[in-house]
Amino acid sequence: MCFFKTAYILPTSVQLAGDGFGNFWILDVNQNGQWGNVFYVCHDPAVIVKHSDSLTEFIKHVDEFGKKGKQSNLDVIHEVTVMDIWTKNNGFIDKSAALASTDEKLKSFAETLPDNFVIADLRGKPIKSGFAWGKFGPNIEKAKRHDTELIWAVEKIEKKGLLSRLFGK
Repeated sequence: MCFFKTAYILPTSVQLAGDGFGNFWILDVNQNGQWGNVFYVCHDPAVIVKHSDSLTEFIKHVDEFGKKGKQSNLDVIHEVTVMDIWTKNNGFIDKSAALASTDEKLKSFAETLPDNFVIADLRGKPIKSGFAWGKFGPNIEKAKRHDTELIWAVEKIEKKGLLSRLFGK
């Protein structure tokens, strides 16, 4: 059973496999039922990685894992890529950068968002690209996905200092 709330990030998807530790490989399915990319959804660290361009490629990656083990694409993503995304490149741009973009799809998506959201754009990105969905907290319920594109938005919750938390300011 997948405990990750995929409805917010991958609303039409099929869970392909889990690793037994709460992480899952999920096939993205568009609104017309066409199969798309396979994503590795990790909870620790809380990142999503474009694992494979298709179900066919994912099956090849599983086969490669059986032959190459730690040198396989599957293991590198599972062990290395997720940490790189979490620590070095969380995959987000600010809403203001998206609004200033000449990319109309990105810009129009940004226009629908509150100011405290950041955006991840995986269109045209290679496998091993992704974003740290949990960088700003564990609540994914307010996340949004573009209707037809590999663009997501996640609420960036401002962290309050100790005095603000104590006195409610």
